[in-house]
Amino acid sequence: MAPMRWLAAAALVGACGGGSAAPPHPDSPIGSGSDAAGSADAGSTWSTLISRSWMLQGTGGAAYAERWECIRTKVTSDVYISGFRELAPAGTDELTVTVTANDTGLSNGSYDCSAAAVDTTMVYAAGLGTDDLEFPDGMAVHLTAGQYINLNIHLYQTGMQALSATSGVLVETVPAASVSHELDMFYAGTRQITLPSQGGPQYASGGCAATAAYNVIALWPHMRALGTHQKLAAGSQTLLDADFTPTAQTIHPIAPTQIANSTSLLTTCTYVNTTGTTVGEGDSATQEACFTGIYEYPSGNTIFSCVN
Repeated sequence: MAPMRWLAAAALVGACGGGSAAPPHPDSPIGSGSDAAGSADAGSTWSTLISRSWMLQGTGGAAYAERWECIRTKVTSDVYISGFRELAPAGTDELTVTVTANDTGLSNGSYDCSAAAVDTTMVYAAGLGTDDLEFPDGMAVHLTAGQYINLNIHLYQTGMQALSATSGVLVETVPAASVSHELDMFYAGTRQITLPSQGGPQYASGGCAATAAYNVIALWPHMRALGTHQKLAAGSQTLLDADFTPTAQTIHPIAPTQIANSTSLLTTCTYVNTTGTTVGEGDSATQEACFTGIYEYPSGNTIFSCVN
């Protein structure tokens, strides 16, 4: 098995900021977009999976401006994804990519949306400063022809000037014959967060009991501005115990670790709230989150199946 490669994303953000890359047409084949990262990596095999252009107004005297924009389209042929890279120019706060086998009624093409506009199966998520994700040999995310893929982009800024750019997701792909394990991703954590303004530290925790056996290969801790540390325990095992930086939400690879059926998964998040007001859970950049993104095989968990 080849080692995992976790590459810095700074060059990509610098190359792609400003929105020069055009988003694929909603009806174009997934993976057929131009290589938006070509200028960042000589000889790169990265190509556009899905993206869309957007504009975010300036704050106009308010403290901040934010909105969600989505694009949804049908997968036209099978794709085996061996790596993900976020395309996240200034103003891009979070990205979530979900898929479903059926048309669930979400709009197709580009549309204004909310944080709730996601499908049941998550295959990728990223935030500020998320590094590249390249899976070990033999592992890939499998998108099948006929599925629908949805990109949800959270936009946020505190500046007076309007921003416009293109955000999305780039991928590397491999032949089907090279794949022995198909991956997806789900969240473990909690929505029960209340943080009085009393400095630190303060905690929130939640999770579930595994409903099947699976193997974990990588973890993505996700909180927001007040987050300082996150821990994920699987029974007596500690899978993650790391400080958290809101502007560098990096991915943590681990050796493939088997989670037995009924094993307790518990995410614990630590915060320091010095805002002068109580902060609760929510989708806004001014609220908080407590999620661990878990990449696993065999695939089968749904996006919030381990969130209480």
